[in-house]
Amino acid sequence: MKKFLFTLLAVFICTASFANPFDFKDGKKIMKTCLKERVKIQVVIDWSECSFDKKMSFDERFGDDAEMMKKDCLMSFIKGFNHDSNGPKATTEEADAKYKIIIKPTEVDHAYRIGRGWVGKNVAEISGTLTFLDAATGEVIATAEIDEADYNGDMKVQDCYGSCFEGMGEEVADL
Repeated sequence: MKKFLFTLLAVFICTASFANPFDFKDGKKIMKTCLKERVKIQVVIDWSECSFDKKMSFDERFGDDAEMMKKDCLMSFIKGFNHDSNGPKATTEEADAKYKIIIKPTEVDHAYRIGRGWVGKNVAEISGTLTFLDAATGEVIATAEIDEADYNGDMKVQDCYGSCFEGMGEEVADL
């Protein structure tokens, strides 16, 4: 019985750690169809309401590194999306984009986790919203809540956020 309970606990922990952080409220099926088209998608990250650990703004927490980290997050999301996408290509450019993804982080945090071989790394946790829109009309196609996305990780705190956004990009492309 102990072996069974231990095995069940291990399966639960593994399953929970791979849970999809995107909870679509509406439009997921339509978005999946759109993600099969060979078009451009503009990606924007709106940091205006983002707090760090519910205590201070992202800019306050990271000071001079904040702008570099924000740019890295955007480029990392695009890199992850384009790596896994068989259809559209993500870009920062508005020109010729058929769709637009707006990611609005509302809360970020990071933790230090021990991995294989007892080597630890910093893992970012990001919560907020993702909105998928028609770029020409601004019509909302799909919306999702992001609940503590915590993909990948990195040895440096400044880089773990970009690693998380790269994982988010891969996840969105794989819908």
